[in-house]
Amino acid sequence: MIRRWGLADEPAHTPLPDDDVVHSCQYENKLDAPGYRDVTLVVKVAVGVDEIRSISLALSAADSERLAADLVAVHRLAWTRGKPLDADENEPRPAWL
Repeated sequence: MIRRWGLADEPAHTPLPDDDVVHSCQYENKLDAPGYRDVTLVVKVAVGVDEIRSISLALSAADSERLAADLVAVHRLAWTRGKPLDADENEPRPAWL
């Protein structure tokens, strides 16, 4: 089956490193099911000099709640000191804060 579908000829993917290095990533989208609080976040991760891979992070309802609270707290703290250092010159404070 592997040979018939041509999977044997595909190059091996570079595995994600399993060390404690921080990797640059970009939020791509989310996957969810109506009525459920679990969510899967899809991010693009730089795993090499010229390689970007999409990975999915499945979060439980409890982890989703913690992540949302942590993200809001980071943004709220950055804006309480005035304009954040990484804000654009004309960027207004987000209404959701």
